[in-house]
Amino acid sequence: MAPVANAGDDIELSVLHDGIVGGEIIVNLDGRESYDPDLVDYITAVWSTIDNGVIATGLEAEVVLPVGLHTVELTVTDPYGDQGSDVVIINICLLYTSDAADEEDSVDLGGRRI
Repeated sequence: MAPVANAGDDIELSVLHDGIVGGEIIVNLDGRESYDPDLVDYITAVWSTIDNGVIATGLEAEVVLPVGLHTVELTVTDPYGDQGSDVVIINICLLYTSDAADEEDSVDLGGRRI
C-alpha cells in the first residue's frame, strides 16, 4: 500500500519590515504524521516547491523562505517506490511597525527573523 503524506496545517507568519525590500524567515516543516499503512515499512520524505525543486529532506525540516505565498509539497516514499503527497500553503507577510521599539516588543509568531 502507498504511504500517506501529511504536510501539516497551512502556515501564516509575519516578518518585521526593517526598511529593506523583501525579508525572509525560517519555517519549520512538519510531516511527522505521515505514515505507511503497512506499518513495517519505513518512509523517506522530500519537501519541494514548483519554483525551487527540492528544498529539504526528512519528515521535519527547517527552511528559509522569502516574503510571499508558497506552496510546498511533501512527498513520502516507501521501500517499494510507492508514494503519497500532500501540500501545505505558507503565507509570509511583512509586518510594518511605527518604529524600532515595536520590533523589540514583538511576539514570536512561530518563526525566527534572520
